[in-house]
Amino acid sequence: MSRPLLGALLASGAAIALGSLFPVAAGIFQHVDALHTTTLRYLIAAALLLLILVKVEGRQALRFDGRMWQIIGLGVIGIAGVNLLSFVGLARSTPQNTALIVSLQPCIAVVVMWLRTRKAPRPAKLGVTLLALLGVALVITKGSLSGAAAGGIGAGEGLVLIAALLWVLYSIGAASLTGWSPLRYTALTSAAGALVMAAITQGITFAGGARTPSLGDLSAAAWPLLYIAVVCGVGAILAWNASMKLLGPSNAVLFSTLIPITALTIQIVRGYRPGTIEIAGAVIAVIALIASSLLDRRTARPNTTPLPPARSHHPEPAERARESTTA
Repeated sequence: MSRPLLGALLASGAAIALGSLFPVAAGIFQHVDALHTTTLRYLIAAALLLLILVKVEGRQALRFDGRMWQIIGLGVIGIAGVNLLSFVGLARSTPQNTALIVSLQPCIAVVVMWLRTRKAPRPAKLGVTLLALLGVALVITKGSLSGAAAGGIGAGEGLVLIAALLWVLYSIGAASLTGWSPLRYTALTSAAGALVMAAITQGITFAGGARTPSLGDLSAAAWPLLYIAVVCGVGAILAWNASMKLLGPSNAVLFSTLIPITALTIQIVRGYRPGTIEIAGAVIAVIALIASSLLDRRTARPNTTPLPPARSHHPEPAERARESTTA
């Protein structure tokens, strides 16, 4: 099998897995609440990533090398904060809306870097960013601004949007971890974030804000929970990182548009019927994201990496931050 074909298969598989994350997780919420679902998911994923890290890079890769507090901070922001907010938001929204908002992370990065560097993006980049935001707004509101009951933006979408912003900040912070492999900072920040999530979830449960799932609940959700932890977590990360090496970032990032498409397709198969405005908004957003990726591809400098697929998972966050500075 040729390298381009293998890379395309890996990138497609990773994007489809990430797109299926939200519909599958929404089904788990019928048995296990969002807090416990995301905590259990990351405890499993972090443990597997640490085992893989030791196997690939040795025990010395588990050392913090004087960056313990930075790793913990990134874990709190990019792992605990992002995933708790996105899953709690998902429980109050829909899988297709959640996936589409998460896919806006490259556009959010453009705005963040604009504010951070005080350097305006190129007009074409700003234009496609605004176009993507317009498409997402049409999907979420379904063309109505009369409130959440009529399809407007609700608390769930707001939480997911904050989660997407936190992920961009995590990506910018991770760019300072020079000399660390993507696997190393992913594994260590995931472990730190998982422990913080466990503490937060336990505290909320103790205060009566959540219910500890029973063995029956866990049994009913076992296979979907393993899927979002192992396949959408560990498997998708490793597949995406491999596709980046095989295809190059500029080519691999184009496959990220499969994430919202996959989520919407799954919901349609399950019986959801999107309206005309919602379909139009999704098409506009996907076209804008593709256009944004193509602009990055045209202007990319050597060793400059564009943003990988947006998700509550974390393939190559440091590369995201580096690319966004070229906007």
